[in-house]
Amino acid sequence: MTAESRKIREGAARGVYFAWGSHQAGNLQQILDWTGKPICAVQVDALIKAFRTALDGFMEASQVDPELGQRVSKRKKRILMNTQLAEEEISGLLRRIDETNR
Repeated sequence: MTAESRKIREGAARGVYFAWGSHQAGNLQQILDWTGKPICAVQVDALIKAFRTALDGFMEASQVDPELGQRVSKRKKRILMNTQLAEEEISGLLRRIDETNR
């Protein structure tokens, strides 16, 4: 569950509740809909998969666009330091960035 922010209280954003494992976001959403509050249920596994897909697409874009590649290369440690990726995945991504910008 996300922390309740000012934007959520003002109705400018929705809260997010997470479902994982054998629990389904669709079932959670049905329960949340009964509350009448603006809350969205998200399947954690799908979110992680989407993040990895987006990261792969971003890395490919940084290989095609030299300007983006240079910006990514300069910021690579900051970009990945707050992710929960396995250490070997981060190392692989950093190697890809370095190889792209040689």
